Amino acid sequence: ITVNALSTVVAAAGADQQACSGTDVILDGSASVGGVTFSWRDAQGAEVGNTPVITLAGLPDGDNFFTLTITDGPCSSTDEVLITMLALPIANAGPDQTIFLAGTAQLGGSPSGPIGSVFVWSPDTLVNDGAASNPTTSPTITTWYTLTVTAPNGCTATDSVLVTVVPVVLGEGKPIF
Repeated sequence: ITVNALSTVVAAAGADQQACSGTDVILDGSASVGGVTFSWRDAQGAEVGNTPVITLAGLPDGDNFFTLTITDGPCSSTDEVLITMLALPIANAGPDQTIFLAGTAQLGGSPSGPIGSVFVWSPDTLVNDGAASNPTTSPTITTWYTLTVTAPNGCTATDSVLVTVVPVVLGEGKPIF
């Protein structure tokens, strides 16, 4: 009597990952051994893919668990991977504004953050503090400003604001506002 050993089947769902909200995530089970069929399932048991490597979009913020099951005949193996989607910061450059020449506008809205976030305004040479959440500016021409906020978790968000500069109009030698 000859007994043939069944093939070795080992699922490898890959390392746990963190990604910023809104980005696609790649689940890679290509390091799995001996699988003929593949099935990726979410925590609710719904199949989300049936190839070794899949791309997922639109995952909710927080922890998302996925299970890879590979099979070869009667043999099967499973492995789980955790995908943590990190929340984006809030970037609020404020409402568009109109100022007179030589006037001042305060940029930024509320909220921008969270606490501990890094703020970068561009063009930074036209604001009083390019790293502040609510800097002031006195442009001489109409200018777009872009705010980039980087949260402590490394995720970024951007917003922009237009400051329109209106020249002062003189009437009978006096400014008319």
